[in-house]
Parts: sequence; C-alpha cells; structure tokens
Amino acid sequence: MNGILSLVLFILEVIILLTIKRKAKNHKYLSYLLVLVFLLLSYQLSEFLICNTSYGDIIVKLGFVAISFLPPVGHHFSAKLIKRKIPDYYLSYIAGMSFAIYFAFIPNTLTVISCNPVYAVYTQYPNYRYSIFYFGVILYSIFLLSFAILRKSPNIDHIYVKMMLLGYILFLLPMIILVTIDLFFLRTVTSIMCKFAFLLACTMLSIALREETSYVRKVRLVDF
Repeated sequence: MNGILSLVLFILEVIILLTIKRKAKNHKYLSYLLVLVFLLLSYQLSEFLICNTSYGDIIVKLGFVAISFLPPVGHHFSAKLIKRKIPDYYLSYIAGMSFAIYFAFIPNTLTVISCNPVYAVYTQYPNYRYSIFYFGVILYSIFLLSFAILRKSPNIDHIYVKMMLLGYILFLLPMIILVTIDLFFLRTVTSIMCKFAFLLACTMLSIALREETSYVRKVRLVDF
C-alpha cells in the first residue's frame, strides 16, 4: 500500500503524543513537546492521505503548512532551553507563516508526482527559498545549542540541550548521507526527512520521560 510507512509512523507518533501528555503533564516544556510531535504526526497523516485519496493536491498543502512551522517551533524551544534573551524566533515564525499562507492559497505551488510505500515525490515552488528557510532555521538552532554546550552556559539544563541537539542530528544526518550517496534523494527530501523526523519525536518523548523520572526520584527521596 502506498504511504504505509507514513501511516505506521503516524500511529507511533500519536502514541508518543499521548504518552507525553499522560506521563509529563507537569513538564515545564510540555507545550513545545506536544506541538512538535503534533506537527510531525500531522505531516505523516497528510502523506498517507495524499497517496490514498483523490484529494492529494489539496492535502499536500495541509501537510506543508504543518511542517512549515516545525523549524520555528524547534527554534523557539531551543531558545528557551538555552535561555536566549534575544527573541529572534519571532522572525522564523513570520517566515514560516509566510510560506504556510503561500502554499495554502497560491495555486500550483505544490504537486504530487508519485507515491510508493516509503515516500512521496513532490514538486514545489519556490524550492530553493523554502529550503533556505527550512534548513537555515534548523542549522541556526543547531549552532545555538552547540554554542551553549561548548561555552558551558550557566543556569541551563545541559542534558535537555544535548538531547535536543542529538534529536536534530538524528533528524538531519541520515538524509544528508542519502543525498551524498545518490542525488535522486533530493527529489524526495521532504518526504524522507519527515520519516527520519520520527527520531526527533522519540527525542521529545525522551525529554518528557526524563522529567517524569526525575520527579519520581524526588518524591521517593522525600518519602524516604
């Protein structure tokens, strides 16, 4: 079945979302964790529907609207983790909103070319501008997280920062390797990269459960 991998990942990410909501309801970063996972599962569902309904060219717009907010929310979360005082994440939100509106309302910006069980192939316009925005914001977030770790910034939870950085690397590195091996994968970059983004969702779950584990340990110590 075309899009079956997207359906499987959608189900797994729904489980992750519900687990985070149930296990980490008092987590100080709960809203960021939930929104990031929700954006990821929204894309997975949209790709499955793209490949299995007659409304692919409409649903693909919804999928791209969802993932256009992934870099801004990730950057906002990263800024909060490192306690960055400059609120430059607003610029990424403005850019994400601009592309979301563009894809949603301008015709012929997104077209589904083909689907198979693993990925879908699209054409998108303007491809290079969207790529600069998407990867630029993510790479900027990686830079800020790495810089905070290297300079050993005080008053931040370095474990969370390192986990977020690892999530980004797990998200991007496999796609970079595939493109290096075969440039064909440039045509599938959006679809395949969102598959690897499941690892980012797992990272959000790990961050949530770490807080829960710490809380349980504190309660046990107090009871003791």
